[in-house]
Amino acid sequence: MSYTLHKSDQNELIGISICWQKDLVYQINLTSKINLNFIESFFSDDCEKISYDLKSDIKLLLQNNISVKSKVFDVQLSHYLINADASHNLINLSKKYLNIQIDKNSNELENSEISNLIFQLHKPLYADLMKKNQLDLYEKIEIPLLKVLASIVTVDTGSYVSASFASAPDVERYLIIILFPG
Repeated sequence: MSYTLHKSDQNELIGISICWQKDLVYQINLTSKINLNFIESFFSDDCEKISYDLKSDIKLLLQNNISVKSKVFDVQLSHYLINADASHNLINLSKKYLNIQIDKNSNELENSEISNLIFQLHKPLYADLMKKNQLDLYEKIEIPLLKVLASIVTVDTGSYVSASFASAPDVERYLIIILFPG
């Protein structure tokens, strides 16, 4: 099941588009606490969630006290592992994998169109990960690392950031990033 988070100009969560069948997309606007509870339960169930930019999504969800507990697949990240030198935007991926010519820029796509494309891209990208023997790297290293990096918070005034890989059992090291103020 793919999704696209709807964001305001201030990068606030205002809704979600959900696709679980080609050309069938539902949109939910965040007009009440009930809808926010739905989004929270959506990311808690066992059904795999397919995203385009999972790291940004996790950051936005964490701002709303929602954690992603379900299995996830990131179309952009998976394509990077398949072909790091190629463009990873939805327009190019749709042309290459779906044979769809889109006469818009990526930023002109509607949330429902994005969810639909992401849903359709999942199977061919997953197959390419398997064909190129990148699935283990993707599932055991890249996705846990992405989740940790997305959850890093800046401490104090941005003078340092630290995080542990405790939530990534296959990565047996710590990440400490020290940023010196300018």
